[in-house]
Amino acid sequence: MEWLPVPAESWRRLAGHHVTSASFGKPAEASIYYNLHHRFETVTLDLVEQRGRLLRAVTTVSGDIDRLGVDPVPADAWLTFTGILVSLHDATSPEVALARLG
Repeated sequence: MEWLPVPAESWRRLAGHHVTSASFGKPAEASIYYNLHHRFETVTLDLVEQRGRLLRAVTTVSGDIDRLGVDPVPADAWLTFTGILVSLHDATSPEVALARLG
């Protein structure tokens, strides 16, 4: 799953958030890799618990766009937070990006 925005004030307070995406690519892209990427229409994500940098995520993807034959697909895992990636297409240098994010 990619690009699913979470409206959190801080990465240290992600637990308790519930987010969904009901259309592929708007805003999330969900796919299962089985020899190829197989797309799914709908994503639900619950950030259940957080212990420091560890975050328990429970998610389900459904709406098998590419007919993989598995629908829905649930997942429940502890993830390690390693940072936030930000894309500022018009930032011309790291200094400009940091100033804008500040």
